[in-house]
Amino acid sequence: MQLSFLFAVSALVPGVALSQTAETPAFTVTAIDVEGKSVSSAVGISFARYGKASDPGKPLSLNDGINTSNIKTPANTTLTLRTLNGNTIRLMAASTLTTSALNRAGERYALLGGTAEFEVTAPLGFFQIDNAKFAVAASDAKFRVQRIDNGSINDAGEIEVELIRGKASVQRQYELSIADTTQKPKVRMAEILSASPSSPAAPQTKLRFEASKNEPMQFATVAAATLFFKNRTDDAIKSKDDERIAEALFAQADFLSGINEHRGAILVLQAWQAAAAGNNIAQYDAQMKIADAYIALKEDRSAAAHLLLALKIINGPFSSGPARGYTAICQMLSETYLRLNDQPAAKKYAKLYAAYNQKYKLPTFKGPTLTARGNTEFPKKMRQWGLDGNVVIKTIVNADGALEELHVEKSIHPAFEQAAIKGMMSMRVAPATFEGNIIPTIIGMPFSFMLTPSKRSDISEHAAFKFPKVNSSKPTESQYDVAPEIMVVSLPAYPRALLQENVTGSATISVVLDQLGTVKDVTVVAASHPDFGAATKAMMQNWEFAPALKAGKPISVQFNFEHRFQFNQRDNAISDETLQAIRYVKSYPAEVYELSALDASPKILYQPEAADPRKTLSSANAIDTVQIEFIIDREGSVQLPRIVAATNMDLAWSVATVLQRWLFEVPKLKGDAVFARKEMIFEFK
Repeated sequence: MQLSFLFAVSALVPGVALSQTAETPAFTVTAIDVEGKSVSSAVGISFARYGKASDPGKPLSLNDGINTSNIKTPANTTLTLRTLNGNTIRLMAASTLTTSALNRAGERYALLGGTAEFEVTAPLGFFQIDNAKFAVAASDAKFRVQRIDNGSINDAGEIEVELIRGKASVQRQYELSIADTTQKPKVRMAEILSASPSSPAAPQTKLRFEASKNEPMQFATVAAATLFFKNRTDDAIKSKDDERIAEALFAQADFLSGINEHRGAILVLQAWQAAAAGNNIAQYDAQMKIADAYIALKEDRSAAAHLLLALKIINGPFSSGPARGYTAICQMLSETYLRLNDQPAAKKYAKLYAAYNQKYKLPTFKGPTLTARGNTEFPKKMRQWGLDGNVVIKTIVNADGALEELHVEKSIHPAFEQAAIKGMMSMRVAPATFEGNIIPTIIGMPFSFMLTPSKRSDISEHAAFKFPKVNSSKPTESQYDVAPEIMVVSLPAYPRALLQENVTGSATISVVLDQLGTVKDVTVVAASHPDFGAATKAMMQNWEFAPALKAGKPISVQFNFEHRFQFNQRDNAISDETLQAIRYVKSYPAEVYELSALDASPKILYQPEAADPRKTLSSANAIDTVQIEFIIDREGSVQLPRIVAATNMDLAWSVATVLQRWLFEVPKLKGDAVFARKEMIFEFK
């Protein structure tokens, strides 16, 4: 058996590393031309990453890998780069290009000056060039962008786009002039370059915009403007062109928001999400715009739900765009929860906002450093089953080096999750500094639990849970090319009364995942006991997925899932620790101590949140309470949760499920580890 452990800072905090790990370069140099001649290396090309500039006197060579957010070529040099996604960028002489997103989901750039040629061949969620009020979006295309005015990214200037091959659209922002109102909504409109110059269907292959020369769109009345955008959307829908439909819906939503028709805007934005499936930036923008609309309507709980979805969409890139997105979302969530009088959540996101905000000051930033590696043990049960896997945890390193707000981003089994959490808690980390001052920082920690091949299970791919295959009996729309990826697993809370009586059984559930991989609906299809059905339903509501893909786009899927409650069943909740706890509860109840008898009441060390099955975007702000008794074992883990009372049983089973992932300080009596009984009341608004 081999236990492999990595400790590295997430891309959300760029430039910080606690150990060296392999990183795919954002760009690879494929060609350098100086004075029109190909060369193997050149000087004078400058780079900046998060504000820290490189030495332009240092040579850049062919096949060099670089991670940067800003590239500038001198007057005599043209640079050709291949991105990590396989796209090609040719930055002409005396040009400046900056990235605001670059990851496996897509790429976004801004041409600050000069000319660049882009060849987009890889299928991406998005590929965009943004300049002030102009945006170019492309897929499977080759095009040239020239910045005429050589201004900054925030200046209103002039841009020219020439399509060489494929399809692209150029968008710009218009201000509407409506005679019967003082409102002046700004709307993003688009003109599509849909084919190469040789295609008779699209003879126009060059678009040029000058902000100073474009007049606002003029309407006599709000009604006339409303009809214009509705007709534009209807025409796009008739064309059956997905890109036209998405752009028309986006413009219509902009307009409705601008005239304070927020509910209408929400409906249009939801339609836009469906039309722009697969475009991560569009999905993120939609969630943020819907959240803004709900805030304007003073419906903060719905706003928070959409902000959390936006947070889920963002991926950590090599560049700063999503880092800014994280900062903005966390600030909005903190303010929203403050209005909802949810002080713990407001404080949590205020801390996250403060930590992410340090990203803007990285030139003199020194990241956190690992001072003691701690101890991470391979879970006994997983070794017994021959299973291995990875865990990724995100956390804040606060000003005194303590880890706060631990959040599991990936874990194939709760046993691995708890082992990683315990390992983290035994580490020691020196905090980050900025300009000599200690600051909080967000880091990501990957753990790899690996067995030697001879010790592995013969189960395919050694996964703790196998995703059900879609077959012809499923609806066509649920038949995917790439299955949903299980990101976080919770095990069901085995009903204590049935466990004590050695009752086994099973339950089958029907599950619907949306295009983001979010669990939207779970229904019990069959169960040998009602509590087995309730426990299995709550289990699935607390799983997290990456979405299924069909033809490269995320889709909503439906599938059935069976869970068996057995004492020797792989992946069930009956661990050796659970069996020991049930033995003490049944045979040695006097050795399960009340908290008042302990040396001290154990503190909570790790407490993931339970999914709220009541949540729908139109739900009322009802208050529900759940009372649960459970056992804290001699390792600080939670065993045998039992629902004492609840105003909502679905919610109670969800809490019982996630409680099993919590960790407490080890309960002690006269210095010795013991079993303890604890009861908690949870309140949900």
